[in-house]
Amino acid sequence: MTTPTIDWALDEPSAPKPGLSPEDLARELAECEAYMAEADAKSAAFHAKVADAEERVAIEQEPEPAVEFPRIIRPPELELLEIIPRDPLFILRTTGDTVIAERDYGMIFAKRGVGKTMWDLGKGLALSSGSVFAHLRAVAPRPVLYVEGEMPLHDIRGRIRSFMLGLSQAEREAAAQNFHLLSWELNEDDFPSLADERGWDFINQAVDRVNPAMVVLDNISCLAGSAAENDENAWAPIGRWATSLRKRLSLWWIHHESRGGTARGTSKREDPMDFVINLKQPQGYTAKDGACFEVQWLKARGRTGEAVEPRTFQLHNDKTDRGLICTWNEVSREETTTRALASKLERCIPIVTSLLRQDGSLTQRKMRAAARDRFREEHNEGVSDSIINQAYDAATETVWGRGND
Repeated sequence: MTTPTIDWALDEPSAPKPGLSPEDLARELAECEAYMAEADAKSAAFHAKVADAEERVAIEQEPEPAVEFPRIIRPPELELLEIIPRDPLFILRTTGDTVIAERDYGMIFAKRGVGKTMWDLGKGLALSSGSVFAHLRAVAPRPVLYVEGEMPLHDIRGRIRSFMLGLSQAEREAAAQNFHLLSWELNEDDFPSLADERGWDFINQAVDRVNPAMVVLDNISCLAGSAAENDENAWAPIGRWATSLRKRLSLWWIHHESRGGTARGTSKREDPMDFVINLKQPQGYTAKDGACFEVQWLKARGRTGEAVEPRTFQLHNDKTDRGLICTWNEVSREETTTRALASKLERCIPIVTSLLRQDGSLTQRKMRAAARDRFREEHNEGVSDSIINQAYDAATETVWGRGND
């Protein structure tokens, strides 16, 4: 586009002649005012043209931004690279193997009411106090930030108090200094969703203030909403924020289990995680068992063997004169197996009873085959002949009032 040429010359008005009439003087004055207006316009146009020229010169002289190439290193350089070690936070009480380390990133999920919050509260208070947690021991007291997005303060206070009562005096003092609770109820009017930057800044401010070794986010649905829970694209920016935090701390999400038994919503959130743990109620579980589940490590990056083998735990509530004391205790494999077998027998008896009532002439062999098929159809798992035989003995007492001939 061609810039129009401006004629900067001015035709100066002639000087007024003496003895002019008022009309002539007015005309001369109008000529002077027109001259001044033209001069002002050309002056403004000149300065605009100079500014435009200076801007174009600056743009042409501005250096192009340097291209940042990916940083690539070879094994010898990697050996010389200073990398911050990931020291253990929790170790196995029996072997001392690392189970949870600094800057771990993971998720624990389970059905509603299984005991997710109680499990992670116990873990957080154990780390903050440097004490024992189930089959683990915290290496040293470390700061913990627990972000609670669901439970009322009254309930969370009672649970924390019950765990604290199970600690020694020194451990309680350490937990009192190191355990930090960020509750939705304390910030009800201004607790932003983690679905956007405002929520991330909110947690970042708390992290900067506490400088925790571990952050527990309880839970995805309440803190980030259903859209982020289910939509892969909605979760992506939340995931990037969360993984950025793992450069300085261990971060754990608490989540709900779907009806199909997997973590609810998109599975993309699990890709960068070190650990994914499912809390499953064991076979033979009844309501009287309370909070009791098997800890199943579905993903355990860098951990093998005893550190991540399935274990069953039960919450014990002991009433004392000081109040209720909560502790997590491991259930032995023998006891777990006994419960599972008892559960299968309990579920198998009505099946065998029904088969006998339908056809009293069934041989044991045909009855076992039919019972196996029906048990798998109803419970989606197999059952041994020994269990079926025990169920047959119990069923014959019910059907005919006698034992097996």
